[in-house]
Amino acid sequence: MLPDRTMRAWTTIAVLVLLVVGCGGSDEQIATGVDLEVDRQSTVATLRLTEEDFASDDCALAEGAIAAPGRRRLLRFDTVVVNRGSADLVLGDPADPAPPFSAADFEFSPCHQHYHFLGFAEYELRDGNDRLVGFGHKQSFCMTDSERVAGDAPHRFDCKFQGITVGWADRYGSELDGQWIDVTDVAPGDYTLVVSVNPRHAIPEAAGGAPNVIRVPVTVP
Repeated sequence: MLPDRTMRAWTTIAVLVLLVVGCGGSDEQIATGVDLEVDRQSTVATLRLTEEDFASDDCALAEGAIAAPGRRRLLRFDTVVVNRGSADLVLGDPADPAPPFSAADFEFSPCHQHYHFLGFAEYELRDGNDRLVGFGHKQSFCMTDSERVAGDAPHRFDCKFQGITVGWADRYGSELDGQWIDVTDVAPGDYTLVVSVNPRHAIPEAAGGAPNVIRVPVTVP
């Protein structure tokens, strides 16, 4: 049996080793080369107002993208999210995602017939006092390599194995369901469209990388 002094020394060493290993594991999860950026110009260039009719069983209503059925006035726009970092964003198979993600981070969309990553972005319309006035809701997305914006890395990700390759962008066009703010009940005037990507830091990014927010002035006539 070891003397008490020796035993205390070994205990101290063991605790220090555990602390170092624990810190190393934590740093490993936090340290990342992923750096997402919202392409502001794409949003500005595609802003448009439409009036559209929605049935009571429409997917847009079921998914919370409109406030009520019937004729709705929508502010549509593109959202383009670019990975400008030094490492790919890898979510993986929604049924068995890559760490630190879990299956609980995804939901299956019966309307779109694939899995969406939850809480990826938020869309809001705010007035001059920064009060929420538009019908904003949390957006969930299937993250894919939609278009190359830099470098020569090959296409890697789709809805079955999700992520964004370095130098690629995930594009959500203004023609898609949910790519809007419902402004049916918004009074005419000047407002700010706020697009926030990774608002809750659910995706580990490089230091200072999240959240990713753009603010675009808009006028509701």
